[in-house]
Amino acid sequence: MLPTISAPVPSEPEQQPETQDVLSVTEQEILANIQELQGQLRRMREEQEARQGLIDTQQEEAPKPADMRASRDEVTGEWVFAMSSGGLVTALQGAREEMNFVWIGWLEVSNVPEAEQDLVRTRLMEEYSCVPLFLDEDLVDKYYNGFSNDVLWPLFHYVPLPMYKAGGEKKFDSSLWDAYKTANIKFADVVSSVYKIYRILPVRKPLLEGMLSADLVGFHTYDYARHFLSACSRVLEVECSPRGVDYNNHFMSLGVFPIGIDPDHVSKALKTPWTRIRELRETFVGRKILLGVDRLDYIKGMPHKLLGLELFFTRYPDRTEVPEYKALANQINELVGRINGTYGTLEYSPVHYINQHISQEELFAIYNVADVCMVTSVRDGMNLVSHEYVAAQHQDVFANESSDLQPKDGPGVLILSEFAGSAQSLSGAIRVNPWNTDQLAGAIKQALTLSRVERELRQHKLYRYVSMHTACFWAKSFMQEFREVCDKRKKGIDKLPTLPIKEVRHAYAEAKRRLIISDYDGTLTQLQSLPQLAGPPPFVTSLLENLCRDPKNTLFIISGRERRFMDRWFGNLRVGLAAEYGFYYRLPNQDQWQCAGQGLDLTWKNVVHPIMQYFTERTPGTYIENKESSLTWHYRDADPHFGLWQAKDMQINMEDSLSNMPLEILQGNRMVEVRHQAANKSFVADRVLKAMSEPAARAEHGEVDFVLCVGDDRSDEDMFTMVQRLRDQARASPPSMATGERGDHERDNPPRCMARNANVYTVHIGQDQSQADYKLDSLVSLRQLLRKLDSDAQQGQGAPGSRAPPFHRMSTTST
Repeated sequence: MLPTISAPVPSEPEQQPETQDVLSVTEQEILANIQELQGQLRRMREEQEARQGLIDTQQEEAPKPADMRASRDEVTGEWVFAMSSGGLVTALQGAREEMNFVWIGWLEVSNVPEAEQDLVRTRLMEEYSCVPLFLDEDLVDKYYNGFSNDVLWPLFHYVPLPMYKAGGEKKFDSSLWDAYKTANIKFADVVSSVYKIYRILPVRKPLLEGMLSADLVGFHTYDYARHFLSACSRVLEVECSPRGVDYNNHFMSLGVFPIGIDPDHVSKALKTPWTRIRELRETFVGRKILLGVDRLDYIKGMPHKLLGLELFFTRYPDRTEVPEYKALANQINELVGRINGTYGTLEYSPVHYINQHISQEELFAIYNVADVCMVTSVRDGMNLVSHEYVAAQHQDVFANESSDLQPKDGPGVLILSEFAGSAQSLSGAIRVNPWNTDQLAGAIKQALTLSRVERELRQHKLYRYVSMHTACFWAKSFMQEFREVCDKRKKGIDKLPTLPIKEVRHAYAEAKRRLIISDYDGTLTQLQSLPQLAGPPPFVTSLLENLCRDPKNTLFIISGRERRFMDRWFGNLRVGLAAEYGFYYRLPNQDQWQCAGQGLDLTWKNVVHPIMQYFTERTPGTYIENKESSLTWHYRDADPHFGLWQAKDMQINMEDSLSNMPLEILQGNRMVEVRHQAANKSFVADRVLKAMSEPAARAEHGEVDFVLCVGDDRSDEDMFTMVQRLRDQARASPPSMATGERGDHERDNPPRCMARNANVYTVHIGQDQSQADYKLDSLVSLRQLLRKLDSDAQQGQGAPGSRAPPFHRMSTTST
């Protein structure tokens, strides 16, 4: 006999952050369909709940924050509060015994008078450690039912979207998005007072940006984490790694934290006198029980479960007997009726379909007596039903008591959908594809015929995981990772202090001879994929022109761009230039470019270009940039994942072909570059400082006593290191070397490139780790600093002159 017991529970969605985006017509149409269908489903649920009195049972669900219920006592008129038994609340019961935390959320009432709100806040904090949020009915309906439940919930579970029907008048209701933002702002305000598939969503970008502002984001499964990274990569076009996402100079760490339950709570509940294990065993004595506990939701796979059961009865007719059913949805009603009509008798029905709330004790009792538990979700977050079933099956409650009941014939068997998040962890279950009805029927047959030894082995594996990876373990793991992320972030920030602006301004004003070396792209201007769009804004050009007029200043700009672009942008300024990362350089007041790799063999391009061309032809959206000293393969416009895959494959191929050549293969921002080792920014910094320290220049203008070196990416790290090395050499040099006098020590020590007491500042733009001594948050901060330096100099000495310090031609010996 095979009674199947199914308990539906309502759905609730998760929160997401806020902001805004522009809606296209197609996106509006898609969202309108989602809202309409989900609204219909929600109304059906509400109607059914009103008739049947359904309330939450202990299932994994998308919870409302805090999930606190409030009502007035009919006699006293006082407020009465109760914490819901929703999945998240129940899962954290064990964690609350070992950790202190505060619930923040809205009450399920909207009529708390303002005069009573302070009293309600005080009571909830004292009795439940809960900070309430008071939201009006309209906002709750739009934010929670409208946007969260009807839009986000299906998207998070990969529910296929309906086709938009021509002629439909409904459009995406932007008021739902506005309500969602308003509610999130209210939540954020409460948090601050106490202590924050996407691609088809019109507001996908601000949702992702809101999540990326966090220090740590955790997911229940690796699949969800992987899909989140994919959404960030495609929607925001950022580089992602398994560790997290670097976005707007902030690194968001990513973690996978499968939630669990409290097995001790289940064990204690099974031993209470009102847990009806005895009665259920007596009712179904001599029969096998297949259990399904599901919310009436399109992701739970209830039709799939019943279709599999129907096919099982067809193939194995000797298994057809047992109790009654009730129907809720038409499809479920039809399937249940069909099974019971075909395989039932006048006395028994194969399927019991329970459409009403059952208590926690009742649910655990059913878990305990069931021989098989079927979880057939077509898509689910974790589904803690599987964990609860395993915990309830761990012991025979009457095994050690004198009882007329026969001991259980070993533990039951878990049949688990491969699309449930828990399938990645519960290896002792029989995993099935709920869309494969043949496989599902076979799994039922297998579960009912497994030997006791095999069932015990499977249960041992399952319970070992469930008992170790509890809700408390989940909470502790997340908090430990969170603390480590925050500590690393704090140490990283402390290790790279912010540039002391006042100190720099004072040192600049007091200096006699200054050198400013700056990277171009990402430092003076925003990054641009096309050289034609990368020219400096007029105010940047004007600022550089003012700095160049000061005779105390030598300004050098280093870029990966070609010489022709550097000439076009800065040819009229008295500024030193380095193109292609320093492979070519030009001193201030000179017209001719010099080559760091004079006479070098560039025939290596004949080897590299065909390899890049091969991958370009097979990767849509890519192109090759052929510079004089390098070849760059850009995949910014390609599919992010396929482009990165191809870039790695291409790099492996090139490393094999170029292993004996003096070349560097660099992975950059959506590009792969092959260049000669002589193309290095550190070379420029070294040559410029040595040229400024030559005897004639030093005798006339003195030593360099102020150096500001700024950059934003990995190519600038060697430049920082070179400037720091030259600074350290100068500080360690004997005092007499400053005058140009030669002594015995100069045979062993080269002339220093700057004053022994020179103020040297190497500065990284952004929050990344760097070899620089200091950091600035953004290029805007650098522009502000340069403006202040220019303004200070002009106020201190009047209009600067135009006489430039002499520069002597550098040696062009190749490196």
